[in-house]
Amino acid sequence: MYEGVADAFFQNVTVYDAIGVVGVVLYIVAYAALQFGLIIGRGTLYPALNGLAASLVMVSLFDQFHLASAIIQAMWIAISVTSLTRLYFATQRARFSKEEEELLAAKQIHLPSYLSRKLMDLGEWRNAPAGTVLTEQGKPVSHLYYLSKGEAEVTRNDQFLTHLGPKSFVGEIVCLTGEPSLGTVTLTERSRLFSIESGNLKRFVGRSGDIAEALESSIVQEISRKLVEGTSRLRGGASP
Repeated sequence: MYEGVADAFFQNVTVYDAIGVVGVVLYIVAYAALQFGLIIGRGTLYPALNGLAASLVMVSLFDQFHLASAIIQAMWIAISVTSLTRLYFATQRARFSKEEEELLAAKQIHLPSYLSRKLMDLGEWRNAPAGTVLTEQGKPVSHLYYLSKGEAEVTRNDQFLTHLGPKSFVGEIVCLTGEPSLGTVTLTERSRLFSIESGNLKRFVGRSGDIAEALESSIVQEISRKLVEGTSRLRGGASP
């Protein structure tokens, strides 16, 4: 019985039907991948998948034309092509200095290059002398800092806690929340810094869940690294 139903089904399915089904599957796969965080909406893969899916469904309409469906697919194709074209030119214009490339790699900030370029444009690089206070205990953190070169020390209630070396974030825990700093961070030698004003960073992160996820992931990794280093330091200083 079931074999007869299956045979009848496949006998009635045309090549155009099969092409349309593939297009529908691509629509579903693209949307599911977006929702589960496997791809990002501001990247090239999502519009590419949607454009391909729309093109396949459009081809399937050659067999049995449906005006409303054709209009929908034409609009999906137009939007996808426009998005890919915009992303292509934005990506081509994105250029990074050696310092910027090292920052993005060190903190594992995985964003499309044009968004990484916008992130870098929010901040500035500067040299700062020893004694510069980056965050002060009990006061809001005005900037997120990246210590490219140099060292800093962290104190709380005037008690030394730890050192921060190159490739460290400073202020990452509370820079987006507006809460007061948990400790005071002071440069102990002349250092090279990249800094982004907290308000500008918060607005940038709020533009997209993809951006928020990428930066939050980098910050979580930074916090985890500091916890591991702090634990190792305590164990190393413990009495045998």
